[in-house]
Amino acid sequence: MPQSISLPPISRVSPLTWVKKNLFSTWYNSILTVVSIFFLYWVASGLINWTFTQAQWGVIGANLQLFFVGRYPVDLLWRPWLSLAIIVSLGGLSWGILDKNLKLFNRFNLVVLGTLAVGIALMAIPISIKSSILLLVMLMLLVFAAWGGQQLGQKSLRLGNWLWPIWLLTFFVLLWLLEGGLFLKTVKLDDFSGLILTLLTAVVSIVLCFPFGILLALGRQSSLIIIRWLSIAYIELIRGLPLIGILFMAQVM
Repeated sequence: MPQSISLPPISRVSPLTWVKKNLFSTWYNSILTVVSIFFLYWVASGLINWTFTQAQWGVIGANLQLFFVGRYPVDLLWRPWLSLAIIVSLGGLSWGILDKNLKLFNRFNLVVLGTLAVGIALMAIPISIKSSILLLVMLMLLVFAAWGGQQLGQKSLRLGNWLWPIWLLTFFVLLWLLEGGLFLKTVKLDDFSGLILTLLTAVVSIVLCFPFGILLALGRQSSLIIIRWLSIAYIELIRGLPLIGILFMAQVM
């Protein structure tokens, strides 16, 4: 008769035993634990006290538009909203197309979407209700675009190959939409600031620096000594200098 294989017993440790074993196992561990508890209490109590009694949160609510779009013309704010709608729609389509064979709205995704919805609804307190409604519309647009992208992805299996050229074309469309020109009122580059400028510079830097970084990495492994040393010198120079110094020199020069 075949012998039955018995599983090892599951050892369960009570919380009190775990604390004693990991936090109060020796006298110096006990001292470190007590000191750490008092330190965390001091930091947490000070942070809570500052958050609810001293911090001036009204400044953030009054300047949210400045934080997001800076000096962008008020009468042209429909352009950033339209750009956000385009990004959300294309992002939802890409999500649905890439996950065409998976359950799109699983428990994790539903929790994330629900958390975003609650957060956007609570944002109506420091910002305008109109902006919160528009953000909720963007969230709904993301959901419907993801569902539509999944349906399209199941019908056309090669649709995912067209995502990267569509995103590339969309990037230039968004630049035209935000900056103007070609039948649109031009916005000066000095008016770009806030979060919108941060996102634009981040995207441009990532897109341009990624292939350049690959070339430098290959050049560092080159058998030609000139290419190898030039690549190493450039990599070490940029890595060793603070970014603020590079930006300052670029502005001065």
